[in-house]
Amino acid sequence: MEVRDNTAEHRYELFDDGELIGFTVYEERDGRLWFVHTEIDDAHQGSGAGSFLVRRAMDDIRGRDVKIVPTCPHVAAWIRSHPEYEDLVDTETLREYKRSRGRRVPPGSNVSEPCEHVPAELAQSIAPWPLDGCAECLAADRRDWVHLRLCHYCGHVGCCDNSPGRHGSAHAALTGHPLVRSYERDENWWYCFVDERLFEVAGAPRAPSAP
Repeated sequence: MEVRDNTAEHRYELFDDGELIGFTVYEERDGRLWFVHTEIDDAHQGSGAGSFLVRRAMDDIRGRDVKIVPTCPHVAAWIRSHPEYEDLVDTETLREYKRSRGRRVPPGSNVSEPCEHVPAELAQSIAPWPLDGCAECLAADRRDWVHLRLCHYCGHVGCCDNSPGRHGSAHAALTGHPLVRSYERDENWWYCFVDERLFEVAGAPRAPSAP
């Protein structure tokens, strides 16, 4: 097996005889690598492939002298089982992240006032939540999204721009619907693609948690 850092997609990828069988996704924030999601092909579950992937990724990061923030449950569990890698973790940032899970917006975000694309009637309503994942990914029999976004105008659920499909922003570009809300547990922020603005709406109902 071989692990490669796909910097274009922001993920370490695991190959077996040239076939992609897994990956772990990271986001670069303030000089740190936030590991947010890991997937291993069903046929290789329980084979040790996930452990191999994370170990090779951590070894590569050690050589780069970079700190990580493991919010992905798989990566976090692996590091707990391999304490010799705990020195790679930015423990203070991880602690702040855990404290912030009750906040309504991601920690460190610049929160603005709501944009002009939020009519009063939309601020007090909520679109249907018909899917447990990205609509386009599910249609293609894929579940490799990182985070989910909800179009507040029509209820479309799409994946974020850190996901391979980037279907949330693609939907906005196709339809002209400018507003999305986070579809992530404990998050209740909105984003306007037109104004490139992250904000909260006072009095708006909290979004249901993602599955």
